[in-house]
Amino acid sequence: MGQKKGRKRKIGGILCLVIGGISICTVIVAIWCYRCEQKAHIAVETERINIEAILQKMVWTEADYEVLQSQTGLAPVALNALVEQGRKEEIPDLQEMYFTPIKVRCEPNTIVSKEEYVVDEAGNPVAGMSIPYVEKGDILVTFCSHFLGWRNGHAAIVIDEEAGLVLEAQVLGSPSVVTSLKRWERYPSFMVLRLKDASKEERAAVGEYAKANLTGVPYRLTAGLWRSGSETISGTQCAHLVWYAYDHFGYDLDSDGGFIVTPYDLSQSENLEIIQKYGV
Repeated sequence: MGQKKGRKRKIGGILCLVIGGISICTVIVAIWCYRCEQKAHIAVETERINIEAILQKMVWTEADYEVLQSQTGLAPVALNALVEQGRKEEIPDLQEMYFTPIKVRCEPNTIVSKEEYVVDEAGNPVAGMSIPYVEKGDILVTFCSHFLGWRNGHAAIVIDEEAGLVLEAQVLGSPSVVTSLKRWERYPSFMVLRLKDASKEERAAVGEYAKANLTGVPYRLTAGLWRSGSETISGTQCAHLVWYAYDHFGYDLDSDGGFIVTPYDLSQSENLEIIQKYGV
């Protein structure tokens, strides 16, 4: 009897240790996820100022562009495009959105990952920041997607600027698909990137190639482990899709040359420049 009781106590002790270990791990993961989700949107630290005097000028100086970029997140090329398109009056509205505090909701987008988006007071998805200017071939990157506490992020490529369409490998289990640019305005943070020192026609060719050859490709997390110059592609993931399209034209956008290209790798590529930045 004594041996049986001792054996039961030993088993009970082991179970307590296992349950305690699981509980501690669960708490650690919960804290890790919570801390991660607090970084979905980085509020603007720059002081908001009145930009009317600058907007009334016929010609902007370098200092003017720096101020406007700090107040809207738009690079000079984007600001110039709005002026050329007769849309200068939109800039104050963009400044308003840029500085407005947002409410963020985080929900699962697959059984293993979550995604954040901006919501109104009623909990409905809304645009946190407009994306007023893109061109075919431009790249979109957000870090508002995470697995536990690791921000793996997401990426897409613009395939039609006039219709506001992008191509992206969205989630595990779904093939790459054409979606709306407006969907990206709901992310609490994002970047619009563009290939440096390339003509609009060359960048458009990349976007057209992606549309024609990379739509409907199965999602595969390991895409890119065995890179080759093959014209066929059997699987992709969000950053790999963008990388593959540009690699076809001789541009390697993987900043660290690792085994798998990630959205962060794209954001750090020396071959890309920032056209717009929000909440990053």
